This record gives sequence, structure tokens and C-alpha cells, in this order.
Amino acid sequence: MNDAASNLDDVLAQLLDREPIFHRPHLGTTRADYEAQTADDFWEAGASRQVYGRDHVLDSLVRRGKVPGDEYWTISDASCRPLGDRTYALTYQLDHGG
Repeated sequence: MNDAASNLDDVLAQLLDREPIFHRPHLGTTRADYEAQTADDFWEAGASRQVYGRDHVLDSLVRRGKVPGDEYWTISDASCRPLGDRTYALTYQLDHGG
């Protein structure tokens, strides 16, 4: 394996340690914790393909709290690709328990 591929594997492992984002209690569970984990222009796309902005996502997280059973969620088909210096796109399929 060449150095670039090895580095990308390391980045993938580090990112997967944080995913699914907002479901890792060791990283914090308050709005301030979530804000510290995201950029000001953070957004995410839901399974419905709807795009949600940072404020909407964080408001929903705080209102919802812990999701029962989310410890059983599994990630598959993870892929990571570089976008720029220390910037990567991480994509994956998330199974919410079936």
C-alpha cells in the first residue's frame, strides 16, 4: 500500500470514530458540544435527500435528546476522499436497526 492510500485509511478510521456524528456521547451531548464538532456552514442530507442546515440539525438534536437504540446503528460502505488540504468527504450507509 502506498503512503497516500495508507494516509487515507488512517483518515477514514479517524472519521468513522466520530460517526454517526452526534451519536457519540464521549464527544459531548450539549448544543455547545455539537457546535464545537461542526463548522458554521455545516449541513447534512437526510435519507429523504432533504438538506438540513446547522441550526435546524442542532435544534433537533437538543430537542430530541438520545435516540433509544442508536447504539445499534451500523455503518457500511464507508468511503473517504480528499477534497483539499486536511478536508475530506466521508460517505456511508447508516442502518437504523433495520
